[in-house]
Amino acid sequence: MLQPERNYMRLYYVVIGLLLLSYVYFFSLMGLENNPYYGDEYFYIKNAEAFSETGSLKASFTYSGRGSKIGEFDAHGPVYPLLYGGIGKLFGYDFQLISKVNLAILLLSLFLFILSMEKLSTKLIQIILILSSPFTLFYAFSLLPELIHLGGAIILYYLYESYHRSSRGRDLWILVSFILLLGLFRSTWLFALIGLVPFLWNGRRSLVLVLIFSIPILTWLLQTNFHEGVVNVFSEMKYWFGEGNWSVLFDTIFFNIKRNIYFLFTYSEGAFYAIWKIWLFVSLILGFLLIAKDKLVLSGILMLAVTFLFTLVFYKFYKWTEWRMMLPLTVFLNLRIIAAFPSQYYYKGLLIINGLAFLFLIPFQYELIQLRKNYQTKTISKDLVSHIKTLEQPLIQIDTLALTGFALEQLPVVNQKGQVIRYILPYYEMELKEASHFLEIQEGQLMMRSKNIRSQ
Repeated sequence: MLQPERNYMRLYYVVIGLLLLSYVYFFSLMGLENNPYYGDEYFYIKNAEAFSETGSLKASFTYSGRGSKIGEFDAHGPVYPLLYGGIGKLFGYDFQLISKVNLAILLLSLFLFILSMEKLSTKLIQIILILSSPFTLFYAFSLLPELIHLGGAIILYYLYESYHRSSRGRDLWILVSFILLLGLFRSTWLFALIGLVPFLWNGRRSLVLVLIFSIPILTWLLQTNFHEGVVNVFSEMKYWFGEGNWSVLFDTIFFNIKRNIYFLFTYSEGAFYAIWKIWLFVSLILGFLLIAKDKLVLSGILMLAVTFLFTLVFYKFYKWTEWRMMLPLTVFLNLRIIAAFPSQYYYKGLLIINGLAFLFLIPFQYELIQLRKNYQTKTISKDLVSHIKTLEQPLIQIDTLALTGFALEQLPVVNQKGQVIRYILPYYEMELKEASHFLEIQEGQLMMRSKNIRSQ
């Protein structure tokens, strides 16, 4: 090994060591307790708890009280409660296990990645990219499942690379099966099937056509049937199609695009968020410049571009949504650029921009951990918990003021008969199912009111 290369290797190990120390530091600040802070976290922890205690995937926490058309799952689908609750059945359920499961899946993906056939120096650079991603640091201390999606992107890259090297039918079907599995966690992962087009175009064009037409259909069917509908353009399209009101449909889509473009270029949670957007665009630009030189870069561009366009047209570029949707695939594309062009300056620019976002996230992450640790919520009385458990198949709507003021993780999800207790958390302006009971704040405490009493 030449001396300059040895020096670079030492530098890589030093950088990885420093990155790991930063994670150790934040884990030491966070401690063992990781209580819910964002509203979506309650859905993951309570619906997993419901499955762990009853074996039913019927959602306890919902947005509307209805759940999905098939199975009555929440907006995130049935797989998360199946995963978290299933592990809870084996080892005893504690919602603190969720962040540990997410971290374990990421570490497993990194271990698999280390076994890849890339050069050691290339793998070290790729690991630096993953660890220095602000996405990794931010969600390492969250009950949200985004580390699962990052780990999914890493494994997806590994499987795509394996198929790229071998062109074997077995590797192809392993890859397709994994994409379908990811689609159960988040339906937009099905867009990753479009990455097969460069590999199949010359010899299997009929299969390419099947993919192109099946991807939007599968995504639509999965999202509209197995996920509770929320207010966004994609989930609401079925109503406009049913009514045949095409003018409203196109007006809404056009307005959504304008709004997303505005937030894309103006809205930021901080400097790290703005730098991440720069990283996204630089990755896309480099990818487009290099697509003629590497088939897997083209795959990464297709997957990221389709996800970007879907988010722009049908979803949203605010409230962290675009970050969660696109960053895992941005990592995928970056991993390939690093592997395919190790002697070029392309990846160095990507690493620098990514690293800057990481550095600017550090004070934000410190503040967020302090907010999590010091987040004050009122305890729900044991008498109220006991009373809720006596109710038979209730539908309980929670006062919007109580959504952030009380420890909702303390609410029971199963009654005395072993039935799932269903709650409505009205985060969205949408039609709600008529509730049988209401949890309201009275004299600073959370109190139960039945529908009949409330209407008097």
